[in-house]
Amino acid sequence: MTDLLERLTQVLADRYRIERELGSGGMATVYLAEDLKHHRPVAIKVLRPELAAALGPERFLREIELTARLNHPHILPLLDSGEAEGLLFYVMPYVEGESLRERLALERQLPLDEALRIASEVADALDFAHQHNVLHRDIKPENILLESKHAVVADFGIARAIDAAGGTRLTETGIAVGTPEYMSPEQAGGGKDLDGRSDVYALGCVLHEMLAGQPPFTGPTVESLVRQHLSAEPPTVTALRPSVPEEVVAALTRSLAKAPADRFGSAGAFGEAIAPSGVSTPPGAVLVERRATRRWLTVGGIFAIAAVVIAVIGAVLLFPRGRGATYDPNRVLVVPFTDQSGLREAQALGQLAQDYIIQILTDAGFAEVVDPLTALAASQNVAAAGIAGGGGDVLALADDAQAGTVVSGSYYAAGDSVHIQTRISDARNGSLLKTVGPVIGSLRAPSEVVARLGREVVAALAPLLDQELGSWEPTARPAAYEAYEAYNDGLTVYLRNEMAEAARHFERAVAADPTFSRARLWAAQSHFLLTSGPDGWSHHAQAESLIAPLVESREQLSRYERCRLDFVIALGRWNDGSALYDAARCMLDAAPGSDDAKREVANWALWGLNRPSESIQLLRELDPDRGLMKLWGGYWCGLSNVYYALGDYEGDLEVARQARQRRPESLDYLWHETRALAALGRLDEAAAIVDTMRSLSSREALGDWLPDVAYALRDHGYHAGAHEFFDEAIAWYESQAPNNEALRGSLAEVLYQAERWDEALPLYEELAAENPEVHTYLGALGRLAARRGERDEALRISERLRSARYPPIQAMLATLERAKIAALLGDREEAMTLIRAVGQIQHSAIRHRHRDIDFESLRDYPPFQELMRPKG
Repeated sequence: MTDLLERLTQVLADRYRIERELGSGGMATVYLAEDLKHHRPVAIKVLRPELAAALGPERFLREIELTARLNHPHILPLLDSGEAEGLLFYVMPYVEGESLRERLALERQLPLDEALRIASEVADALDFAHQHNVLHRDIKPENILLESKHAVVADFGIARAIDAAGGTRLTETGIAVGTPEYMSPEQAGGGKDLDGRSDVYALGCVLHEMLAGQPPFTGPTVESLVRQHLSAEPPTVTALRPSVPEEVVAALTRSLAKAPADRFGSAGAFGEAIAPSGVSTPPGAVLVERRATRRWLTVGGIFAIAAVVIAVIGAVLLFPRGRGATYDPNRVLVVPFTDQSGLREAQALGQLAQDYIIQILTDAGFAEVVDPLTALAASQNVAAAGIAGGGGDVLALADDAQAGTVVSGSYYAAGDSVHIQTRISDARNGSLLKTVGPVIGSLRAPSEVVARLGREVVAALAPLLDQELGSWEPTARPAAYEAYEAYNDGLTVYLRNEMAEAARHFERAVAADPTFSRARLWAAQSHFLLTSGPDGWSHHAQAESLIAPLVESREQLSRYERCRLDFVIALGRWNDGSALYDAARCMLDAAPGSDDAKREVANWALWGLNRPSESIQLLRELDPDRGLMKLWGGYWCGLSNVYYALGDYEGDLEVARQARQRRPESLDYLWHETRALAALGRLDEAAAIVDTMRSLSSREALGDWLPDVAYALRDHGYHAGAHEFFDEAIAWYESQAPNNEALRGSLAEVLYQAERWDEALPLYEELAAENPEVHTYLGALGRLAARRGERDEALRISERLRSARYPPIQAMLATLERAKIAALLGDREEAMTLIRAVGQIQHSAIRHRHRDIDFESLRDYPPFQELMRPKG
């Protein structure tokens, strides 16, 4: 090991594990190392000691800070930099691909389309840097890395930092900034007032070499090269490559003009000139996000700010694109912005930026914006697939959310300020469409900087989608920063159907910002979904208190929020299926890109309006293998239920088997398959599925599905088989802890459905004595009284159910119990009156239970038949 390597290994031992030397050049030696914090390979470049001594650390690091802010897909980021015991170093991601120099050593002349693509990608990077007043000054094949065949420019701005920091002292080291074969005439002549046209010249030299097999000028000494750059006319590339098209020859000739004024005015113009329509791969054909980490370094009281950057690493290889290539660019996915600051107080800023941009884009109305729940589901799907981080996740997220356009970004802190950079990308081919920012603001007022960011992003996105904003201004403001961490936690557990925990997180968000309307709406919805339990009134009251301020300030809400408010209010009432459907449809109209809204419309088309055909159409528009539908276990069950409600048992079976292929161990899907087979009379196949269910289920799960199998068999006329499963279920429940009320209630229900009414009666009497007002226990006692012919007792219980004060969902179920009592007493008109009173939500539930034993007397009753008939 050299002395330099030994020193470096010692001084960086707590941060990096140095593995080996990768190479050395005129200014630095490069080492392969492992980042001990993030467990990833990195390349550490250490300046030559004599150069470091001449420069001094403070000026060098300050200049690096200015160039490290570049954020572009074809620029390799700076991850870290610093000074350690006299060594000046900077750290970049380790690129496993080859450099352009290595590629040219193996293949002197590159294919035309590949050479033009590489040069165009470098031109794109240069154009971006020049717009930020940063020159590269040392474009050469060694500084162009090929990662998954795409160009990434390394050492961006390092030469500038050395030149600016070193000044005249640089000559003392014998080191020149730039490489003689690629220096522009003005740089070769020692000029200091260089601009972007100098980099254009160097890139022209590189393109000439890729096409001809050698740079335009060669010679035995530096002096001869400098003289040629200053005075000799470059040879025409066709002298060594006659097949090069005339337009490329013309562009090369112009890029190599002696006078900067005769060259292209910008690197972007050069890139466009060398990318004719015949080139197969346009610049930036693959865009992914390289998530750089940031290390804080204090040198003379100055923070060295690490870059927030993108680099090309072949996302197509990381996440093969399927149908994503056809996704509509008007469907926009906004992903959480990446935290590069490492500060605890900045960690929720990414969710704040994402949520606010989604909100105002939705309100602007010119794009189908993916809703936050679907975006979160896509993140979880991609993470589960092992694609999270490292760059491939952005395109993978777009594919999972079925979006054609992606808004992503990164942010970092610099002292008391925060810098947010945004990228708008075409997910169909991975190209970068536009960058926004950096937007800079105070870290103490993150909501203010996010408000400015949101306006700029919407303004940038609109023309890309051929939209005119006119005088549009967002009316909503971002909620308080502190509320977003709790809000995001709430959405996460809501996806897992953990409503009580979700409600707690959403309420924490409301406590942090009482004006946070979306958190209020989700909190209220979570509470309303809990009102069927024993604490129903408590949840109902809490939900009502949460939405009361929104009802009062309704006109100040966005259109989408007004629709969701109506949906939540209808959810609290429960018996108005039309109101739930209308509100869900309103949400979808206001946010056409919301898979959550489409799911709700499909759900309430079936359960609210008894329109299974409409529900099927909507569900079929959703992709069960992506986004929210992949995480929503109810997708396949819901689709199966729709086919079952239509009486299309073959369709039901097909859906159940599609679901089972995805999750063979799911008892829910196996039960749906059993139900469909029973409906079709294919009992041997159904029995085989039941055996599979037994082999997969734990002892504790038997009670959950045995009764369902019995119901399916009985509903389709197989009474003997049904009673075998009823008997097995009863035996299982009787073996469980006798003091568990929930299990005792389930046992009583199975005894009732098995028509073992004499055994069910004492158990229901015990349960009703312990909980006198529980509607299920009272209703069962009323039904049993009606079955015994005890009319007065049955009517007395029905009256108790009517007069009891229940939360809306329980009141609806209590009314349904009264309808069953009336039907068992033979009062068909009264039964129909009560059934109509519970609303379409329960009409569809009655149809779903193919043959409810309590409605036998209504089966041939025309009003009942008409009510149960699917409406569309």
